[in-house]
Amino acid sequence: MGAIIGIPSAYYLARYDFKGKIVVDSLIDLPVILPPLVSGFALLVFFGDTIIGRTISDNIFNIIFSPAGIVVAQFFVASPFIIKTSKAIFEEIDEKYEYTAQSLGLSKTKSFFKIVLPMAKNGVMAGIILAWARAMGEFGATLMLAGATKMKTETLPIAVFLNISIGNVDLALSIAFIFLVMAIIIIMSIKTIMKMNGDMVKLCKLKKSLKKL
Repeated sequence: MGAIIGIPSAYYLARYDFKGKIVVDSLIDLPVILPPLVSGFALLVFFGDTIIGRTISDNIFNIIFSPAGIVVAQFFVASPFIIKTSKAIFEEIDEKYEYTAQSLGLSKTKSFFKIVLPMAKNGVMAGIILAWARAMGEFGATLMLAGATKMKTETLPIAVFLNISIGNVDLALSIAFIFLVMAIIIIMSIKTIMKMNGDMVKLCKLKKSLKKL
């Protein structure tokens, strides 16, 4: 869900200027800056006893203290990582590639999927992995919005919290070890992808420099 919404948003922010762009860009940064508990409390208020919250709860599904709340909380805190990472790589890709593709008959949508996205795939993939890792490790916002009900709204971080609270330290340590292994794999994957992406960015900059000669 983060990739479906985040990648088009990142492309739009990278390619177009509009009124309020700085405000939108700043709002995207908020979940990264705010403490997770504050983010969760804000979501709890927003989806609680408000017009939007009541409308969603009455007509679609309940978000507060439900599995849907986990998805919303994780999306809120993780999506900025996809947007910011993808936006940075989209800005490094020369727009002339798109103009050339469109002059040859491709639509803007097709030029994005056939030209821009393949060129940006390493950076986008790094953003997706980073966002997934952030979502997997999310605790505070999930706890505030979805609660900590065993076998209902129990994510891995909440499972660690619940097991420690009842004295089941061995199981909590096992889950924490799984997190440690996952973190090492994720960090190594991101570094590998970003190295590949860095080489691609250098190539794009070299092409721009050669065109100016």
